[in-house]
Amino acid sequence: MRHRTAGKITDNLWYLGREEAGVYVLEGKDGSIMINGGLAHILPDVLKQMKDFGIDPAKLKKILILHSHFDHIGVIPWFRRNWPAIEVHGSAETWRILQMQKAIDIANQFSKIVADKMGLGAALKDV
Repeated sequence: MRHRTAGKITDNLWYLGREEAGVYVLEGKDGSIMINGGLAHILPDVLKQMKDFGIDPAKLKKILILHSHFDHIGVIPWFRRNWPAIEVHGSAETWRILQMQKAIDIANQFSKIVADKMGLGAALKDV
């Protein structure tokens, strides 16, 4: 099932973001995990939705990267800058790619192109 709108999916599982990209937050008793990193320009939506739904970003302990494409890593840098103790997990291939500066530069470039195309380029100033 594809989720198009932010909200609660089931107990302790939330979809956050926008129709074109989102993240999942699974809340546990000892902390939460974010699954996927979405597109960078969804960050303001994700933060507002976390507040609206009572999800405390300080309880986020882990982020799981599904793969290294720009549309799956976008909000991760902001969360890591603001909560450095968050553990980021992904496959060995994901980490190999994300160690390459060129891969990061391309991800940032593609993120900007998509955000600008959607009229949301200003959302990237804090990412």
